[in-house]
Amino acid sequence: MSCATAYCVAAGELATGPVNARAFVSVLKRGFWGQATVIPGLENTPSQVLAVSCASPGNCTVGGWYQQPTRFLQAFVADEVNGTWGSAIRLPGPASTGNNSGAHAACWSPGNCTADGAIITSGHLQALVATETSG
Repeated sequence: MSCATAYCVAAGELATGPVNARAFVSVLKRGFWGQATVIPGLENTPSQVLAVSCASPGNCTVGGWYQQPTRFLQAFVADEVNGTWGSAIRLPGPASTGNNSGAHAACWSPGNCTADGAIITSGHLQALVATETSG
């Protein structure tokens, strides 16, 4: 969970069936929690949010993982800009050939965030760091 003034975002994993779960966000504004919503682009794939960071009300970033059809886990990030969530994107860098830690995100102002994670490529663990500026 992350809050910017009286605007908060809770995120995590929403059970959608006996086996699968999806990455979700829920927003608290004006004292009321909104419905849990699956992150755009992850509606049909197992996924989980691991971190959320809000720089100001309506401007947040989440990071986590999603599972590809190959069963490998990929790190993702998704931005909320002016109250609207954009689609999840794979964290830039090489694609995972194994499991990974997912992405963790932190923002210091709207559109300025850093995400990190770790992936396995060809049996080797690699760190990923990506920075969004004026995004």
